[in-house]
Amino acid sequence: MQAWVARALVALVGVAGWSGACAQAPTPEQQFAQVRAEKSAAYQRVVADYDARIAAAPEDRALQIARCQFMAVASRDEEDYMESAYDDEVACETALAKRWPGAPEVDLFVLQHLYGDESVKKGEALLKTAQDWPDALRRELLVAVSDANSNNDLDHRAGELALQATHMGDARVVSRAVSYLQGKGKSGEAVALLRTAAVPESDFEKGRRIDAALALPDKQAAARELRRWKATGYAPDPEQLVRVSLRAGDVATARMASRGIPAGRYGQGAEPLRFDVALAARDYTRAASLIEPAKTDQLRETFRRFVALLKASPASIFQPRMLIVATMFSMLFVPLLLVPGLMLLPVHYRGLVRRMDGRASTPLFAPIGLWHSWYAGAVLIVFSFVGAFAAVNSDGRLVVDGQLDSTAVFRMAAWGTGFGLLCMLFVARLLWRRALVGDAAMWRATWTRIVGAWAVLLVIGVLIGVFNHAVGFDVDTEQTKMVRALAGAGHSVGQWAVLVVVAMLAPVFEELVFRGALLGGLSRHISFGWANVWQAALFAAIHGDPPRLPYYFAMGLFGGWLVKRTGSLAPAIALHMLNNAVAMGLMLAFTA
Repeated sequence: MQAWVARALVALVGVAGWSGACAQAPTPEQQFAQVRAEKSAAYQRVVADYDARIAAAPEDRALQIARCQFMAVASRDEEDYMESAYDDEVACETALAKRWPGAPEVDLFVLQHLYGDESVKKGEALLKTAQDWPDALRRELLVAVSDANSNNDLDHRAGELALQATHMGDARVVSRAVSYLQGKGKSGEAVALLRTAAVPESDFEKGRRIDAALALPDKQAAARELRRWKATGYAPDPEQLVRVSLRAGDVATARMASRGIPAGRYGQGAEPLRFDVALAARDYTRAASLIEPAKTDQLRETFRRFVALLKASPASIFQPRMLIVATMFSMLFVPLLLVPGLMLLPVHYRGLVRRMDGRASTPLFAPIGLWHSWYAGAVLIVFSFVGAFAAVNSDGRLVVDGQLDSTAVFRMAAWGTGFGLLCMLFVARLLWRRALVGDAAMWRATWTRIVGAWAVLLVIGVLIGVFNHAVGFDVDTEQTKMVRALAGAGHSVGQWAVLVVVAMLAPVFEELVFRGALLGGLSRHISFGWANVWQAALFAAIHGDPPRLPYYFAMGLFGGWLVKRTGSLAPAIALHMLNNAVAMGLMLAFTA
């Protein structure tokens, strides 16, 4: 009996102990709160250690900057945000700036912890006063301001500063400097920089250098970079390996690597590479199956694939999906050709009103009417499509890793301009000889006006440049990128070929369109003043260069004025040729 009682007491004591232990065990929430408290205590111990060391060496500027940097790292811990660390960081930076105002290390530290426009503004201000900084600090400053400009989409300035930092021996922004040189058409310097630049510490920059090399005219440049960094342990992702292999012409490696590409959205990410691989492997049936006409929100990608496949295999047009795309684009294209006519309808009715009021306009060229203006507008639309069709390169892109392909841009300009000129011969033949090329007497009386107009344009260009710089406008536009790409094409197709297209063929085509057909047709229905303003405004708009819009507008006005004074397109063509020849000649000289 006593044994049974003892056993029962032991059981009761065990149950009570177990219940008490359960009641005293902390909850998971309490346990995590304890972890956070321990982390906060550890943070405070590190701060106290910094404080003690600073008290022993109050003039140690680097130690105090390190203290602020520690707080900055703690405040940016996304996994466990510490509000006290952020407050400590702000107080530390304020104390630093007050203790050592103007000290390079302090100014640099503060700059590296700013964001947005504020970082760009402060960084650019520091560059003006940092000429006497030690090289190491100035190099850090250049990288920081380059990063700030890049984050604000000011890529041209970011690349310029990256190039300066690279020349000072920094290895972190070489890829940005290479892209900047390529954008300026200096592909030879870009290749040389890749070969001689210091080895980067991070795999991220190695990958960026490979991507930058992909945009270079040298198709083997990216493959060389990849081999160089793979020897250091760098492992490319499948998408990058496919791009490099396609660029180098290694289709077998590209096909093997493409198996690791995940499926994605039709025109985004790495998904378009599947089409590029099929095209490079001449698997045209597979390539056609990857064209999806139903993706109406990705018409540009559909057009790219359609044109690339059609150029590689014209017979593929009979593939069902290709026929659907061809029909779809035809249905979009034909109404587009009617748009210039719709825009000119108000001009037509305005002309009717003027004739009813007895104020009929005198046309510049008797054979040219308003329907020729519509025809010229339609030619401009067709011109853009023909240029885009011709520009599609072997891997189906006009843009390679954010940089325009110089050779593709030249093809676009040459084929588009040539096709446009052929179409405008219909208008040119309506102009008698003097209205098209002038005569000796006209040239003797007009050449001074041409030079004078060009001089005024130069002054306008300088004033626009000063204004844009003063207000901080980003003057790097799609138009300037295209012009730089054309200059860069001088290395692959020859400088004289670029000059012929840009300084001879393009001016003749544009003058036939704007000062011939458009101004000629408009002047039949409205006053010359309004007709000249309208054609000049359209001429400026078609160039797509907002920071220099007044320059193009003034050039259009001068061209119309010369045609009015002489009754000939020749002086306007000469002014246009002079302008383009000087501008492109200077760019070719600087990119040689």
